[in-house]
Amino acid sequence: MSPTLPKSYKNRFPFRLGATSYIFPGSYAANVALLGPCLDEIELLFFESRPGSWPSAAERSELVELADTYSLRYNIHLPLDLRLGHAIAPVRAAAVETLIRLFDLAGPLMPTTWTLHLPMEGGLSDKEGIFDWRRRVKDSLGQLIDSGIPPRTVTLENLDYPIETIGDLAQQTGFRMCLDAGHLIVQRVNVPAAFDRFRDRIDMVHLHGVHNGKDHLSLAVLQDRDCRWIPDMLASFTGTVSLEVFSYESLITSLDFFETLWEKRFDGARGDMVGITGP
Repeated sequence: MSPTLPKSYKNRFPFRLGATSYIFPGSYAANVALLGPCLDEIELLFFESRPGSWPSAAERSELVELADTYSLRYNIHLPLDLRLGHAIAPVRAAAVETLIRLFDLAGPLMPTTWTLHLPMEGGLSDKEGIFDWRRRVKDSLGQLIDSGIPPRTVTLENLDYPIETIGDLAQQTGFRMCLDAGHLIVQRVNVPAAFDRFRDRIDMVHLHGVHNGKDHLSLAVLQDRDCRWIPDMLASFTGTVSLEVFSYESLITSLDFFETLWEKRFDGARGDMVGITGP
């Protein structure tokens, strides 16, 4: 199957550049076959916890072969509907059990990281509730560690609450961090400052556009204040940058936009950085 991106971005940047497995209609493997020749990494979206939504054994074997063929890596986004901090113990136990099963099932894909959402139960105004939620989350994360899952392989993603919450949990448990820049832009948080604060724990960065409070759009919709810092922030980053969009048009325009930003900041002809002094 021929690649459908107009050019290759492999080994172009200090970090691995990737996209999601939901760009074209079709299976995980079909998306990887089309994107793999041109990108360093694919974010496999395991957004649902029901086992029928995960790739079959045959497709997992195909994904392993595709990774070898295209010198490609994967990262896995874990299900969104798991509640590791839920107030009801059986709900938390089921979430932990599902994650353990998924780690075992998809382990042969050798992902660079597994990205985990920790949706907050209740509201930010309920300080006692937040304390209890954090305690329950830490307990669930501890159960994952006890099951044999190395915390350094899992990145906790910032959501609609302060990124410091995730930073504290990562520091206390040994888990790593996924900085979702789009989520921070929605919150009007200074993204480079957040990155600098937690850079020693960040292994994954999600980039996507934001407009009128709606995220996961093409990077091309970003205003200058929300994107001019991207090249400098990522200049020495060696983890994974995933363009977290979900259509071909959004991916193409995001890649074009990202490449233009990068070339404006760096000398594209020589590949050398020029005068990094900040935005």
